[in-house]
Amino acid sequence: MNVSDDIDSAVPHHVPVHLVRNVDLRAELTAQGEKAYAWAATLHQSTPPIFWVPRLGFLPGTWIPRRAEDMRRILQDPETFSSAGLTPYPMLLGESWRLTPLEVDPPAHAKYRALLNPLFTPKKVDALEQDMRDLASNLINQVAEKGRCDFNEAFAKPFPTLIFLKLMGWPLEEQPLFQHWTQTLIKSFDPQVVTDNAREITGWIRARIAECRANPGDDFTSYLLASEIDGRPLTDAEMLGINFLIFIGGLDTVTSSMGLFVHHLARCIAG
Repeated sequence: MNVSDDIDSAVPHHVPVHLVRNVDLRAELTAQGEKAYAWAATLHQSTPPIFWVPRLGFLPGTWIPRRAEDMRRILQDPETFSSAGLTPYPMLLGESWRLTPLEVDPPAHAKYRALLNPLFTPKKVDALEQDMRDLASNLINQVAEKGRCDFNEAFAKPFPTLIFLKLMGWPLEEQPLFQHWTQTLIKSFDPQVVTDNAREITGWIRARIAECRANPGDDFTSYLLASEIDGRPLTDAEMLGINFLIFIGGLDTVTSSMGLFVHHLARCIAG
């Protein structure tokens, strides 16, 4: 991979030219399709251990470390590499809340993790096993008579969304809306589309917080409203940040993983 003669003007002056790779990694990996892994392998062979890309999807330029030992050092050194301001969503909306605890550095990070960990223990997940089986069976039955389906559309997208809503104690009827948000917020390359969807999601979460504050129930948001950090209730910004982070972390990664698993299985069966 060669550095373009016309390096993007967004590259800061302090970034050495020989460390710049004028490529959009996110767009490139998306365009490569089945060749993405091979393309990534060549990237490891042709780039410095840490390099700069002028853009990453709709995001501005950033440093890309490609070695595990460098990533580990970065993650374990919050004094040098703070997690604050890690994601673009509040900035796109002109707001200042953070994705908690992702964007909170130690030692405060551990307090939020301790608050959330009881909700995602093996025991809690095991209690949902029958619900998961029922939801999966229902989706499978919908396509069984057809003999074929688009796996992503028929299963990989709706199934994690339904499980997520079940785990959160939120209405299952919201599945189409949440599924739409997952695809547009995470996978769109258009900053306006991302901004519009982030605004819709934060609006939904704020309405949910207000509803649960007025009528507490047995759901994730009500649990947060009844919780404390350092002997005080969570602020509205903390409530929003935690709910937004759980939304992001609980959906798209699962859909993508399932699609890759079944794609690999199908190729193995086909020989």
